[in-house]
Amino acid sequence: MANMPFDELFQDEIHDLMFMVGSPSHAVVLGRIVVAMQKYQVALRKARVAGNVDVLREIALVTRFLKYEASDRVSIKFEYLVVEAFETLCGSDAVGELLDYQRGFIAEHQGAEWAAVPDCHKLELEYEEAGLCQVPSWGVESGRANIFQQTRLRLGRHHRFRLAREMNRAYLSGDRHLGLRLNMRYQVARKLIGPLANIECKSNALTMIKTMHGVLTSQRVLTWVKANSLLSEYEGLRTSIQAYSFTTPEAAGKLGGTAKRNSYFPV
Repeated sequence: MANMPFDELFQDEIHDLMFMVGSPSHAVVLGRIVVAMQKYQVALRKARVAGNVDVLREIALVTRFLKYEASDRVSIKFEYLVVEAFETLCGSDAVGELLDYQRGFIAEHQGAEWAAVPDCHKLELEYEEAGLCQVPSWGVESGRANIFQQTRLRLGRHHRFRLAREMNRAYLSGDRHLGLRLNMRYQVARKLIGPLANIECKSNALTMIKTMHGVLTSQRVLTWVKANSLLSEYEGLRTSIQAYSFTTPEAAGKLGGTAKRNSYFPV
């Protein structure tokens, strides 16, 4: 990164990323991600002018991660609001039955999701390495069955991002052996996301409510959420974040010879 060191562009980047990853305040984090995207766009223009492929790749990697982070946070917030609405409309006993049904569904189907992936034993080892074996919880949202699964998916993306970044920097520093080892782990970590996402999608609260109580009840719940929460504002922030566009590795590769050397870099 001789032309434009990434660390000089974002001296506060580590602190900002730690906050955006760790804070339980979804609205605040989404706002911070919007600001971060604006900063990355400024850096992108500078990197294009300088012809700095390495910075372009780093920006593509980080901004893609932040887009996932925004999407995951809105999904977690929505899940919580759906359960809250269901409790308001149908009572706490109905919520208890819903959460029990979700837990049973997840336990029943996760084995099949893992088994569908080749070399799933490697996935299980990487799953442990990522700290996803313990059921995570997060503030007022803890105790909600599918939020556990959503948080696992989110942490799986964090793990994949960390490996990708470490791998890229190992290659850039010239440590090809470390880069190759990290690349092997990164390829396994990528396969984690599919099973986690499939289970999360199939076990979300609104789908379970529809299965247990019918379409009309699920529609009542969704109407309540839209009328009694700030969901539309969360979704608006997510949409604005997703709308940002950054250079892909393929486009960056047109800038010069560095692209060929780094063509194995993930985004």
